[in-house]
Amino acid sequence: MKDSEAGAAAGSTGAGVLRIALAQMPLADGAVAHNLAVAAAAVQEAARAGADIVVLPEMTLTGFPYERFAELAEPLDGPAAAAFARMAGDHRVLVVAGLPRLDEAGERILNTTLVFDPAGELLAAYDKTHLYDKEKTVFTPGAALDGLFTYRGVRFGLLCCFDIELPEAARRLALDGAQCLLVPSANMEPWGLHHRVFVRARALENHVFVAYSNGLGPCGGAMLVGESCLVDPLGRVLCDAGHDEAVVWGDADLRVIDESRRVYDYLSQLRPELYA
Repeated sequence: MKDSEAGAAAGSTGAGVLRIALAQMPLADGAVAHNLAVAAAAVQEAARAGADIVVLPEMTLTGFPYERFAELAEPLDGPAAAAFARMAGDHRVLVVAGLPRLDEAGERILNTTLVFDPAGELLAAYDKTHLYDKEKTVFTPGAALDGLFTYRGVRFGLLCCFDIELPEAARRLALDGAQCLLVPSANMEPWGLHHRVFVRARALENHVFVAYSNGLGPCGGAMLVGESCLVDPLGRVLCDAGHDEAVVWGDADLRVIDESRRVYDYLSQLRPELYA
């Protein structure tokens, strides 16, 4: 997708700093209108707090009603994408949201993360590449780690939930220039500790910020654990939503990327000839 400088004057932070909000919300399986209303309220709350970016959980639109995905999946130009675009445009923030997407041929369903800029224009659409467990029975995995885009001079990369557990995925995006990874998720009990470890590890080993927004409560036959967090390249947790429905935010100071590389520049020490 394209690059964007829309909203360059938005938010309450200074030059080189972006306020990233995580909307930890319950996902009601199949309740599209309800989920959109909860998401819109969260985006509004984040915007009022001066957020530049709002990351919503995986499958924001539908939750995980596996037996209904064929019915609920929408094309990229469908009403759900338009609703997320309006949220971004109405509140002048960048919005990251997920939905079950029907491909152009109307044959495959993909777990897709969309990014809309403050003008309501689509910046990126990433199809989840690593599917977890029952997802494999419904979704087609994405073919590429192509969720890269530039916003306000910062290079972002998209991953989704289980993707963060594969170190190669985050490393590929970092090598392609990503400075911040945005990760919608729907991680469940008893794996909350795991995602906290993976998020901090990916941030540390790749010199990137990681913004991980998880769902909360019963969903798709599981119990989502929450614990959304924003971690900086030094492994510090800048905000943590705990186990409550909440909108939390932290300020990502891009200078910390250079600071982390002065401490341990992992990317410059790679020896790919050893890893084949």
